[in-house]
Amino acid sequence: MILRFLNNYNFQVILEMLILIILSTTDIKPHIPRSKTNILKNVNYEYIVYLMALLSVILILISNNNFIENKILIILGLAFIYVLLFIFICMPIVNKVNTVEISKIRGVFSIKGKITVGLLTFGIVFIVILCIVAYVSIEAALGFNTNINITEHLVVKYKKIYLTICIFGYLVFGLTLLALRYVESKIIIPIQILFNSVEEFGRNKHYDKKKQEEIKEEFALIKTGDEIEELAIAFEKMMCQIQSYVKNLSTVTEKIQKESTELSVAKNIQSAILPKAFEAFPERKDFNIVARMNPAKEIGGDFYDFFLIDEDKLAFVIADVSGKGVPAALFMMISKTIIKNLLKSSSDIEDVVEKVNNELSENNDTFMFVTSFLGIVDLKTGIMTYVNAGHNPPLIKRNNDKFNYMNVKNNCILAIMPQAKFEKQELQLEEGDILFAYTDGVTEAMDINGDLYGAGKLRDVLNEKCTQSKDIYEIIPLIEESIDEYCIGEDQTDDVTILIFQYIG
Repeated sequence: MILRFLNNYNFQVILEMLILIILSTTDIKPHIPRSKTNILKNVNYEYIVYLMALLSVILILISNNNFIENKILIILGLAFIYVLLFIFICMPIVNKVNTVEISKIRGVFSIKGKITVGLLTFGIVFIVILCIVAYVSIEAALGFNTNINITEHLVVKYKKIYLTICIFGYLVFGLTLLALRYVESKIIIPIQILFNSVEEFGRNKHYDKKKQEEIKEEFALIKTGDEIEELAIAFEKMMCQIQSYVKNLSTVTEKIQKESTELSVAKNIQSAILPKAFEAFPERKDFNIVARMNPAKEIGGDFYDFFLIDEDKLAFVIADVSGKGVPAALFMMISKTIIKNLLKSSSDIEDVVEKVNNELSENNDTFMFVTSFLGIVDLKTGIMTYVNAGHNPPLIKRNNDKFNYMNVKNNCILAIMPQAKFEKQELQLEEGDILFAYTDGVTEAMDINGDLYGAGKLRDVLNEKCTQSKDIYEIIPLIEESIDEYCIGEDQTDDVTILIFQYIG
């Protein structure tokens, strides 16, 4: 009896409806061919599901109330339902208005899948319970009414119970479809619109105005009246702000790149005005000189220079301009030019330094200043005349001795006090003596604890690593290596400049 009860074609229709609902409410989509025809473009396949459901209900009511005696018409109606099912599954969906772009999270793992499975499970369980109740009711009715004709009693009870199952079953599935439709329109579709917009915006933040209007129109469709609508409004505002930030960032980046190019050109210009060919005077056997500047930024404020005033006199200078970057570099070029021009016109170093100071002090509205060590060496006699203008004292290594700091007088720094007086000093150089001059970027280099490299360490490193070196060109790399090892983990904060002079005689 139960097999006859469940084998009725009406239950096939119920099973068929389950399949249709699953197909229409999950992410199982028909194939979309590349070639799209105009005939199918305006077909909305969603209504096929509704038509099949309506025909199924009509056939159940007709078959249970004997409205039509000819069962062939009922069979034809059922066949028509299967034809509609075949059309729904096999025909392509080409109208994008009736489709929703599927997110990467598909199937039962998506929000839509979870809600659909949950509601369908509820509906199926409810129908199963109705079937069980119907079966138990029939068994109970047969047990309590043994005197009534079994066949007649079974038919009457079967029709009443089966009609009740059909009504309540379709009522449950109708409510399930309405719930799914509500959830889809109020939650799933808005979330998918937001997801697709966020994903596309993440790939391309440079939207034109037309694309912005399209996204605004999509967000305007989200009228849920709850937090999802507020989220859409908030995202639209955020998108506009991010686009504004990206636009500003692009402008700033372009400006930075332009400035970086300009700084690179300035660095090349600065590098070009500093002597950098060593050996600088390969034809001279009575002295050697080498220098190097390593700026903390693209361009620095330190500088050095050396040149022959005549055949017997060599002038050199090492200096440190206050500040860093472009202003320091410009002031450095001015200072270097003035010093070189004045030294070439006069060998009186005391007078030269005073004139340099006066010219740099004039119209110095930025209050920049220069510390410098200037010297003129008489290559015949070995007498070095020098002026120290607030600079770090150099070290000197006498032949076959160690490096020690020179006893120099600290005069005023350049460019801050017009008409200041400077005192020169003299030093007799012997054959093999080495002068090591540097800027404060060497001794003020810091480690990760903030401790300075220091003047003492500089002297110790020179004596430990450089006293045995007969080639002054090897000294600068050794000092730079020592500074790098000391400052591991810390960025260079100041220009590092070194000048080394060796008197051979």
